[in-house]
This record gives sequence, C-alpha cells and structure tokens, in this order.
Amino acid sequence: MEIVNEPVSIDFDFYNKQIDEYVSRVKEVPGVCSIYLMGSINAPGLSDIDVLVVVSDDFDRDNSKALSVLDLDSRVFLHGPIIIPKSLSQKVQYIFYASNLSCIYGDECLQAWEDLRAGERKKLAACYLIDFIESRFMQFSSIGCSKIDKRAWLTRIWSTVHSLELYQCAFENGVPERVSSLAELVKRTRSDWLEFGVVKEKVFLDGLKASAEINEFIFFNALERLYGCPIINGKFRIVSGSRSIKFHNNMQGKKKYYLAGYKLLNKHLNIFVAEHGPSYLAHLEHYSDIKIGWHYFPRKNEELERVKFKRKEIVACHNFWINSHAPKSGSMRGYLGVDNGLALGLKGRIKSVLSYLVF
Repeated sequence: MEIVNEPVSIDFDFYNKQIDEYVSRVKEVPGVCSIYLMGSINAPGLSDIDVLVVVSDDFDRDNSKALSVLDLDSRVFLHGPIIIPKSLSQKVQYIFYASNLSCIYGDECLQAWEDLRAGERKKLAACYLIDFIESRFMQFSSIGCSKIDKRAWLTRIWSTVHSLELYQCAFENGVPERVSSLAELVKRTRSDWLEFGVVKEKVFLDGLKASAEINEFIFFNALERLYGCPIINGKFRIVSGSRSIKFHNNMQGKKKYYLAGYKLLNKHLNIFVAEHGPSYLAHLEHYSDIKIGWHYFPRKNEELERVKFKRKEIVACHNFWINSHAPKSGSMRGYLGVDNGLALGLKGRIKSVLSYLVF
C-alpha cells in the first residue's frame, strides 16, 4: 500500500486569492446570476473550496468551460463547481446536501437546508446517507488497487463527521459507544493537522479504517430502519453505467465491492462490481423503473417515497440541463446509485456494455 500526496500547509490568504480569481472571472460570463460558497475552510491544507454557481436557464453552452476550475490550484479545488440553473435554485437541496451556504456574488436565491420542513429534512437526510455512503464504498474498494492519495482521503475521512450529523438529523438518536470511539479516531486526523501541521501514517490509517467502519454502520442501520429485512424471489441485478450491482438474500446486512479491470484497444477500463442485500434494492426501487419480485415486501413509508420520487425527478432534470447547457463546466451532479440522465461518452458506453455482458 503506497501512500502519496502528503498534504502541505496552505494559508487562508491563498484560499481567498483562489476564490477571488474564480469570482472575478466567472461573474463576467454572460448568464451568471450568483456565486456561493458551501461549507467552511476550518483546516487550511485539508479543507477544500466548494463553489456553486447559479446561471440563467438559457445559459450558452459555448461559455460553459469558463465556469470550470481546471485553471485553478487543485490542492484547494478538489472537484468541479456545482452549476445550477435559476429554475432549480429553490430545489437545490434535492440535488445536493448544501449546508452553510454563503452568497459571495449576486442575489441570494438558493434554497437553504433549513428552508425544508422538519419531516422533509429527515427523509432527505436518510436518502443522502445511503446514496452518499454507497458512492464512498466504491472509493474504498479502490484502496489496494492503486496508490492512496493522502490529501484527498483526509478530506473524505472528515466527511464521516458530516455523515454522523446527518444520521442524527434522520433518526434523532445516538450511536453505539463503538461508533463514538471510532469517530474520535476520525476527528484526530483533523486535530493533529491543526495542532502539528502533519498527520502521521498510523493516525491516517486508523482514521481511514474507522471511517470505513462508521460508514458501514450508518448504511446498514439506515437501510434496516427504513426498509426492514425484505426478501426477493431469487436473485436480481442492475447495470448502472460502468457498475454491475447484484442482489442476494444472503447478503442482508453485508456488501461486497471489487474492481474488474479490462484492456480494450490499448485502453484500461475499470468496472465496479457490487453485491448487496435486498434492503438496498428496496432503496433503489423508487429511483428507477425496475420491477422487483418480492417474497417479503420492504417496509413502506409514503412520505419517504414522495421525497425519493421528487429527488429522482429533480436530479434527472439537472442532469439534462447540464448536458444541454454546461457540458464543459465540470459541474458535479446529484448521485442516486442508478442511472439518472448522465450522458456517457464512448468510454462510458463501452464500460456499460461490458458491465451488462460480463457481470
């Protein structure tokens, strides 16, 4: 296991200069209405910049590259911006969990997490826990197959703290003592950085393992609380992009992820293969049009189903708009665990076909 990309100290001024550079350029792009920051920069060197840009619905796709962050420092911009058309500005919480929003240019127009009804927040928080953590499982599965980017993983490890906050929002109760102890290992990665300016390898690896275990607890506990222990007739499979997801009754409360590598036309293609129990299939049921033969039905919750259907529709609408108006912006997109309007390039289509044929 090779650990690379040791984080380095970066002062607040550098973050502010990078933000100013982005804003000064983007505010001049025709159709840009507002620019927001999301989250906070409490640990310079580990914290990253999350930026959201609200644009007009008829934004010219030829200007979309000007919204990207590719020309800025990748140490502070770990991912692309979030581009939102004005018509979805009051629905943004259904695309992303956008907390601690701060408008730094233009008019305030984005929906805040606190604008949602309490019951709506609870159901949406539960959805984000399952959807977000499932995407983390894919990232964890790549450990051991490639070098570990310490800088990137320290940010992902810290996101576990936010997942625990969402868990509290969704279910309004504490976690077992074991999980609380693991959370302290996660938090130590951040406290050591702030105090010493370094995260030793043992502290990093302990935090990494603790984060993985906490994510598993939250994921399976949330699934059981929401859907019970359903049983399917036989086996089931979903192919979603470059992933093949298999469902078995004997995987209840368990999961398995692995990467399958292929070489085609001198290109190396990785395909994620996942195995889950029926409770995760129950979660995906209302995100897609799949027809499932249930032997023992999952627990029903009409309010949760309404929230999931709304999230599915809004994420699909956002994806369609990005494909049409901002394809070169590098915009992040809402993640549901199944295809939701993402436009695949040639490589993506080949991987999708391989996922279907091979697995």
